Amino acid sequence: MSIEKIMALAMRDSKRGITSETDDEIADVLPTKIGDVVPTSIQMLSKFPRVLVMEGLASMGFPFEEGATWGKLGARLGTWALIGCTGES
Repeated sequence: MSIEKIMALAMRDSKRGITSETDDEIADVLPTKIGDVVPTSIQMLSKFPRVLVMEGLASMGFPFEEGATWGKLGARLGTWALIGCTGES
């Protein structure tokens, strides 16, 4: 499964919008250790740039789709260079 496919599924999540995230943000539960999460006032959800999820997936070996802009940028500059990027592949 590609990073783009995973992100497409995540960005259509039924909880989308609860934390008033923008188009380039994602909301999820952030664990601090097994069985413990960062407490929030909104169903334990925290919002953060979606590119951080993409970087995490890339660091675990998930592939970018062939010809994807994100993949080309990450391969050329390293995945940490994606922080702050906006836009679609």
